[in-house]
Amino acid sequence: MVTFLPTRPGRLADVPSFDRAIGGAESNVACGLAAAGFTVRWVSRVGADGFGDHLVETIGGYGVDVSAVGRDDSRPTGVYFRTAGDRELGLRRARAATLLMLALPGSAYIYQGEELGLPDVVDLADEDRQDPAYFRGAGQDGFRDGCRVPIPWTREGSSYGFGAGGSWLPQPSQWAELSVEAQTGDPNSTLELYRAALAVRRAQPGLGAGDAVEWLRAPEGVLAFRRGEFVCVANTGGESVTTPAYGRLLLASGEVAEVDGEAKVPADTTVWWTTA
Repeated sequence: MVTFLPTRPGRLADVPSFDRAIGGAESNVACGLAAAGFTVRWVSRVGADGFGDHLVETIGGYGVDVSAVGRDDSRPTGVYFRTAGDRELGLRRARAATLLMLALPGSAYIYQGEELGLPDVVDLADEDRQDPAYFRGAGQDGFRDGCRVPIPWTREGSSYGFGAGGSWLPQPSQWAELSVEAQTGDPNSTLELYRAALAVRRAQPGLGAGDAVEWLRAPEGVLAFRRGEFVCVANTGGESVTTPAYGRLLLASGEVAEVDGEAKVPADTTVWWTTA
């Protein structure tokens, strides 16, 4: 796909211009391997349009064999715009998604910083970037540094407690209040939500195992399932919904009101109950 990156931070409607780049895991891996000296052939399909031409020409410029890339007249080349987005909405959805993920069978993986609710740093200066792909792609690729900025441990210090030698990527000043120190003990913080969720996951016999999931009837846009005595409800829609209060409330990613055996679950919110 083709990626459009804003030339300066801001809302999508306010950004004056964009830089065009390539996106997608397959194409990025192909370019990275070719730049490292490997023989790479990219087998894919793009739209028969100018964006498709850009992808093929750019990826081929890395030394990737693009002779097997087909053209599709019926489907245009994928395009996406990358901006900072609505951070409050993003955090609310991320918290809900975490509880949903931790409620499902199988192992769980947490990427450094997500337990603090850290946003991607989208406004790093070019001179601060470290991603090799950024330099190989002449500034048209390699924007992974934003999710690699060292996490803040304390409210103060040159690197917010990361180390005496400073941080290898600059940390936003707002991260002081997102540090481990700032969030510890705050029941509404993302860090304490993660700690509580992992404690419940460890204590609940139905979680963490590979047992089957029993799907429950739920309103449109809501996922509801039972695993033994544990029940998870995730509202993925944009409006509050009313569901049964399935038992004792264990944890929720947002404020949930329970009245007369029913629960009002806000938008972008996941709730855990136990029937025990």
